[in-house]
Amino acid sequence: MNLIELYNTVGAVSLGRPNVNSYHPKSPYIALQEREVPYSAMCFTVEGIREDEEYRVFECNLYYADRLQQDGSNWIEIQNDAYLTIASVIHELREAEGISGIETTSQLQFFNQRLTDYCAGAWITIEIIIPIDFCNE
Repeated sequence: MNLIELYNTVGAVSLGRPNVNSYHPKSPYIALQEREVPYSAMCFTVEGIREDEEYRVFECNLYYADRLQQDGSNWIEIQNDAYLTIASVIHELREAEGISGIETTSQLQFFNQRLTDYCAGAWITIEIIIPIDFCNE
């Protein structure tokens, strides 16, 4: 699996969640600055790649964001959805063809932040492990 295939796989899995309306293969600080973002949104970035003789490891961040109501009263619901959605995406990615494992390298972090819209959500850092013999050169 190469980098393009990885981004496409994460996108397909993310968009397969019933509450996810858009997928952005870039930082939420870029993607969610755009006008007319269909929320809720998943963002995915690859921060680095390392490999040995057997495996290629993609160091990644996975984000979930949704728009807060004007009074911010739905932040707990959004954080709950973020947790459940990110956990579901990671679970399905563990079963995806060509992925031999996923390790979480940080705890799930919640946020409330002003982007173009006032949003809440969560992010996590993960490592996606691919066998070298499954990687396209």
